[in-house]
Amino acid sequence: AALFYERGPSEARLAWSYRDDYLEAVGADADGDIYWGDRGQWDLQTSVELREGISVFASISNFSDASRIEYQGRPNR
Repeated sequence: AALFYERGPSEARLAWSYRDDYLEAVGADADGDIYWGDRGQWDLQTSVELREGISVFASISNFSDASRIEYQGRPNR
C-alpha cells in the first residue's frame, strides 16, 4: 500500500509492504529447510526539483526498523 503526493516541483511517497514467511533453501528433511519469517516495513521517498534538470532525492527504506528473521525448520528455532 502506498500514499503518493505530487505538487509542483515536489513529490513524496510513503509505502508499507508486507512479506509472508517464505522458503529460502530446502534441507535434507523438513527440519533442515531454511525460511525467512514474515515482515512488514515502512519506506519513504521524497524529491524536489530545484530547477530544470537538477533534483534532490532522499529515500529511507525500513524506517520502522522491522527485523528480518531467519529460521531453520520451525519458527521457534
